[in-house]
Amino acid sequence: MVDDREARRQAFLNRQEESKRTSEGAGLGFFRGDLQGVNYWKVEEGDHDCDIVPYKAGPNDPKVPEGEWTYVLEVFCHNDVGGVEGQSYICMNKTYKQPCAICEHRKQLAMEGADEALIKELNTSRYPRSIYNVLVYDSDKDTEKGVQVMHTSHYLMEMFLIKLAESTRRDIEQGHPQHKLFADLEEGYSVRFTRTGSGVNTRYLAHQLVQRNYVITEEVQQTAWQLDTIIHIPTYEEVWQAYWGEPMPADVIPGATALHPRGSTQARGPARTAPTPAADVNYTAPVTDAPVTAEQPATAQVCPGGGTWGVNAYELAHCEQCGIWEPCYAENERLLKVQAAAETGDPGAVANGADAGADNAGNVVNDAGDPGAVADGAPPAAGTFGGGGGGATTAVVPTGRGAPPAAGAGGRQLVR
Repeated sequence: MVDDREARRQAFLNRQEESKRTSEGAGLGFFRGDLQGVNYWKVEEGDHDCDIVPYKAGPNDPKVPEGEWTYVLEVFCHNDVGGVEGQSYICMNKTYKQPCAICEHRKQLAMEGADEALIKELNTSRYPRSIYNVLVYDSDKDTEKGVQVMHTSHYLMEMFLIKLAESTRRDIEQGHPQHKLFADLEEGYSVRFTRTGSGVNTRYLAHQLVQRNYVITEEVQQTAWQLDTIIHIPTYEEVWQAYWGEPMPADVIPGATALHPRGSTQARGPARTAPTPAADVNYTAPVTDAPVTAEQPATAQVCPGGGTWGVNAYELAHCEQCGIWEPCYAENERLLKVQAAAETGDPGAVANGADAGADNAGNVVNDAGDPGAVADGAPPAAGTFGGGGGGATTAVVPTGRGAPPAAGAGGRQLVR
């Protein structure tokens, strides 16, 4: 009887904590919903002081081979999927180079000359989400929590850290290394910054790297999370269903028929209506080297990342920091319209070569306030997504890196 009562009380406590996290604005996020014991750092307004704790990458890191040391996981996300506020999914195309139903529909809409506002709405943010293990020193309560998980935009944190990590000539003359390895356990640097504003007005300012006079012990490092095993990696069908608001038909083939059977220009989600439904479409992804037409003048622009201007606007690592990404993206949209006009014989689809343009201001809204993703620092709602054994505390390796990654059992990173 006593055991039953204690178990019941613990269950009530767990449920209250779950409700508290949900009320703090968790939404339907890109973290797994079956995890227990993860503390998510909610970055409030004010000054902050923390250390970034490194870990060894698991099988689902898009950039770092499994088993290598790293300190940040970065993924691209689609926000407000299906018109549901706060419902975010990792973009499998930009993150893992796998088919993404939303990206495929966006490309088809661009080819058909659809409304540019709708096309932009389907983009991911230009910058990825950056996820860290951190030790927070803002208060005794934060310190007692040990390692917490922080997630924010690359635009607000990682971009500044990378710049600060490069020593100036004067730094080097004063004995500092050329590169400040701020996540190093023995000789790392603490990260200090200030958060101002909230929602769409969120900003992180006054970033500093302050050299530590202490080490992060191996025991503490072993409590860090293997970050790529605590994110929710969706299936193509799951994203399709969330996007369109209904089950995916059996004849939809990932990477080939991302469109809705009732027409590609139908707006997605249960709360939206189709402006002009089209006939059934069997969409095949266009080749990128479509022949140039009279309405497609040659361009003198050169891709600084080694790709093709206007073609690889989403596909290169360099795109994340490229200073001319916006016009390249605009050219990508224009080329798709030109190709659609050539294939359909409708010159009006080109819209006089109208510049699709990248809504950089909109990206700042998503990256700063991120109203469509999980609120900065807020934890995910428990039970939001399936995957893995509930409450597992050790990492279980899912599929190999060559196949589309699957949701693994998340847990502590237990390595030496």
